[in-house]
Amino acid sequence: VFGIVEDPYRGAKRDGARGFVLGIVRGVAGVAVKPVVGIIDAYAHATEHLQQMTTHLISDRRTVVRRLRFGHVFGLDSRLLPYDFAAALAQRVIRDHPLVHAKKRPSTTAGATGSAAGAAAHPH
Repeated sequence: VFGIVEDPYRGAKRDGARGFVLGIVRGVAGVAVKPVVGIIDAYAHATEHLQQMTTHLISDRRTVVRRLRFGHVFGLDSRLLPYDFAAALAQRVIRDHPLVHAKKRPSTTAGATGSAAGAAAHPH
């Protein structure tokens, strides 16, 4: 609103009647454009903040903690043993090996006697 008064005054002071008319045009255009620019600027700041916030939330969930070494090994009596790289590596390999986690298949043997009835009941 201030531009409607000030722009014609500055235009008239600088270029006379022509500057006064141009000042009125600039002032009216400023009244129409400035609120739109303000809304667009507010929207840009809000979306930038939202993008930063979601990036922060997503990056926190994707943070992967990498161990510097394998975990300690517990003895048979459940005591924590001094760190031994070879024992820790062996425990890790055994724990992560796919065969350790595979489902055990039921036995398909014919039985202890090896009878024909047992063999017929459990075909191979």
